[in-house]
Amino acid sequence: LRGGLPTGVWAKLVETAAEEMRHLANSLFAALESRDYETADICSCGLKGLALNFGATKVAVLAEDISVTHRNKIFVEIDSWQSEV
Repeated sequence: LRGGLPTGVWAKLVETAAEEMRHLANSLFAALESRDYETADICSCGLKGLALNFGATKVAVLAEDISVTHRNKIFVEIDSWQSEV
């Protein structure tokens, strides 16, 4: 996909994906704090799937372990992935 898109389009796609990853991560942690485990699972699966589709494997691994201890790590990994692609 990346090779077939102009640079500007790819950059915008990455920016949009990173924003959605952050949104899903925020929703995941909010659900955990309110003990809404069904929503947390949905957000975790969505975040993992989006991350895997974009090659952000470290984000996907953290999303799979829906633990509050990963709160800071997941945002660091999203930022790192976004800056690398």
